[in-house]
Amino acid sequence: MFFLRGFLNFLAIYIKRPKFSIMTAILAFAVTIVIAVYGVRTVYDIPVYVVDHDNSMVSRSIRLFLDSGPDLKILGTVESLDEAKSHLYDGDAVAVIYIPAGTSEAIKTQSGATVVSYIDGTNMLMAKNADKAITTVVKSASVGITMIALNKQGLPKHSLMGALQAINLDIERPFNAMTVYSEYILPVLIFFNLNIFTCIMTCACFQEKLPPEIQKRTYRRRFFVMGRLLAVFVAALIVGLAIYFIALPSIDIYVQASTAMTLGSLVIYIILTMMLFTSLNLMFPVPVSMSLSYLTCMLSVMFSGLTWPLESMPWYIQEISSWIPMTPFLQTVQIYLYHDVKWEDLIYFYNMFFKQAILYACTIFVLMRCRDIFYVIRALWRRKKSRTAMLAADGVGAIPVAVSEPESVAGNGEKALTETMTSDIETGEKS
Repeated sequence: MFFLRGFLNFLAIYIKRPKFSIMTAILAFAVTIVIAVYGVRTVYDIPVYVVDHDNSMVSRSIRLFLDSGPDLKILGTVESLDEAKSHLYDGDAVAVIYIPAGTSEAIKTQSGATVVSYIDGTNMLMAKNADKAITTVVKSASVGITMIALNKQGLPKHSLMGALQAINLDIERPFNAMTVYSEYILPVLIFFNLNIFTCIMTCACFQEKLPPEIQKRTYRRRFFVMGRLLAVFVAALIVGLAIYFIALPSIDIYVQASTAMTLGSLVIYIILTMMLFTSLNLMFPVPVSMSLSYLTCMLSVMFSGLTWPLESMPWYIQEISSWIPMTPFLQTVQIYLYHDVKWEDLIYFYNMFFKQAILYACTIFVLMRCRDIFYVIRALWRRKKSRTAMLAADGVGAIPVAVSEPESVAGNGEKALTETMTSDIETGEKS
């Protein structure tokens, strides 16, 4: 009964309180912004300047090829390298390409030509794409010109590629074949918003004031809070389903694994995340528990190994990350998006979930028992102090009138002390 009342109570609070409505709107807005920012998929039209001191057909071909693709955009050709670098330092361009005099001749004679690119590494993604695009164009131009030169020297056409590239490299990418950065980072950021939502709502279950009739009894209080937590689980599950089946498909990202596996991982993740934040709220008072919950929430993405390789982190960080639910969950999400896996392929991640569930369940059980013991000891101590004070008061001004009167007073005192102790035990535990 109290479990159901807690569930309905929190749903009513969630609907009626403006702060929760605002928080939900902020969550939806954050997901929309993430999709708008990273939904473009590729970085294109990277601004570059060219310094062409060779001014030959070869250098003009290089400039034409640089500007013909979607990655780069030639803003112009400048005469001085210092002038081009000033554009780089001012932030007007991401890269400057310098073609020295004699480049075409050096390519034709195979005496070693050098084209220099100056790339601003402030933005890692822009720098990486610019470097890749420039390298591809320059190498392609170099190969084409060298093939023409070798053909003129009498080398047969069927032998030209073998002379330039003795080993062919074929690259296969089974997951995220186009290595699109947005498809990699989008699920991470979107589910990070779900993590924040679950964190705030779980903390709210312990911070929101309980009804007076619920506050009087421990078992009522606990079932009532469990009902509230069930309401949080339902709300978080709805948000997670919306992410999987509405938000991600809106940008053409579809889950490749079975629905049962996807939903199973999502349900386990939400439950474990709620258990984590419940442990923190049971362990510390409200202001401290809120701060620690938010800090843990923020560090979860960094510790998951998807923003930076987990293997490159210190061993103790790796150990901590293995006990955070977001680590195995985000790793399974990356697999679900690109591969139709089987249950046995994910045993490692489900073992991590299982160990985390045991840890959090034991932690919550021990914390609740410790609280019970603490409140019993406190009630006994208060009873002892009350008995001492009562005996002292009886000894100071006691006037014996009849035998029945002190017995009646003592009996009433014992009854009052017993009620006080019971009340202390029942009402001592507050979220």
